[in-house]
Amino acid sequence: VDTMPPVVQIQQGPATGATTGPRVTFAFTVSEGQPSCSVDNGAFAACTSPVSMNLPAGNHSFAVRAGDAAGNTTTATRAWTVACAAPDATGAAGQLHLDTADQSQPNGVAGGAAATLGDTAMPEPTDPTFVAAARFGGGFAFAGNRHISWPTALGPTSALTIELWIKPDGMGGSALATGDGRASIASVGQGMNQVRISVTVAGGTIASAPVAAGTWHHVIASFSEPSLRLWVDGVRTEADNVSLAGMPIALDALTASGAGSLDEIWIAQTAITTDDAALARYCPL
Repeated sequence: VDTMPPVVQIQQGPATGATTGPRVTFAFTVSEGQPSCSVDNGAFAACTSPVSMNLPAGNHSFAVRAGDAAGNTTTATRAWTVACAAPDATGAAGQLHLDTADQSQPNGVAGGAAATLGDTAMPEPTDPTFVAAARFGGGFAFAGNRHISWPTALGPTSALTIELWIKPDGMGGSALATGDGRASIASVGQGMNQVRISVTVAGGTIASAPVAAGTWHHVIASFSEPSLRLWVDGVRTEADNVSLAGMPIALDALTASGAGSLDEIWIAQTAITTDDAALARYCPL
């Protein structure tokens, strides 16, 4: 009679008691049988090593189980904590946390130009409305022609990454645009309380699948000729036929606006090009 259970070993992944970011990968081996995996005490389902996932902040568990033909089973488990925070300035050319209601919004990059609510240093009807509890700390809600002006004073670039959190309303509208209008992110109303998030660079446009209006979504848009990429909540859309026609994108100024709310605007003059790099920045709700 076979009484020896399979050997199941987790070889890579957060250790029990560890604290990690939202992107985790577990690699494991089983000596026999088909492995099955469970996340947060959910139902076990067939799986193969490695298993990668993005998880919200909080306590989590992962289990991998295998059984042999005699009915012997072994389960290996890990329990850890995911911590999420606003992006830092590493690799950024400019960053707005939008955490205060002040007329001037500081740049998270040392020495970087501040942004201004509306168009001037004085309160005006075109100022957006401060939201004390946005995705990470504060943010701003936009409607009509309310906007934030950001004279970034950055040089022209042929590569670009824009990251932000957006909570669109169902109507849609421009979210962020360069001063020359050649690069922009927008939401497009789809009805039934849904929108698509789109990015346009040099006349090339791609858009996400429909996502829910009225909730926060993580957006990364990147461009490095000829590839235009968009990640919305970790799901990538890509076009590989976009040309600048010899004209770099002007990054001397940006305007944040739109129908909905924005938080944590981050820009770089380099392109995020891989799923791994994009997903490492995405913390689900």
